[in-house]
Amino acid sequence: MTGRRAQIIIACCWTTATVIGLLPAAGWNAGEPREPRCFFMEVMDFRYLVFVYLATIVAPSFFMAVVYVVIFKVVRRQVISLLLESTLFIYSLRATSP
Repeated sequence: MTGRRAQIIIACCWTTATVIGLLPAAGWNAGEPREPRCFFMEVMDFRYLVFVYLATIVAPSFFMAVVYVVIFKVVRRQVISLLLESTLFIYSLRATSP
């Protein structure tokens, strides 16, 4: 995985999280109601609420978890590769020195 690809994946994660986090600020709170009671369940279909929950919380969370696992695996592989290269370099120096 290239650094550019990792940057794109991280940017996608942050963009998704930002969009989900800003949804309430984009119109969820339309001000104080005339009567202090909850109208939400009266105007929303339960199936729609389940869809919104799955589409805005579960699916992005699953996507971000998968992406972070991929990033973790790539970083771990690169760290191991760097450690092996540095170890081989040290042993090659020891083998050539008198």
